[in-house]
Amino acid sequence: MSEIPTMFRGWQQSRWLSKIGENVARLSSATTSEHPDVPWSLIKRMKDRLAHHYEGTDYEAVWDTLASDLPVIARYIESIEY
Repeated sequence: MSEIPTMFRGWQQSRWLSKIGENVARLSSATTSEHPDVPWSLIKRMKDRLAHHYEGTDYEAVWDTLASDLPVIARYIESIEY
């Protein structure tokens, strides 16, 4: 099997972050205000940037976000009791 081009991998990664941001945008303000440790607004802004400024996307920054920031954010979210 041939290697997936870097640009395509970057696009896939940015779509994952966009989907996360879309779901965060659907949360109620009560939910987000109850959990101020989660950087909700940064997640939504990342989604907006990826969705509307894709021609200038820095795919290395996308990867860094997935590798470094997403695990931290996931731990916050997993600790929320529903």
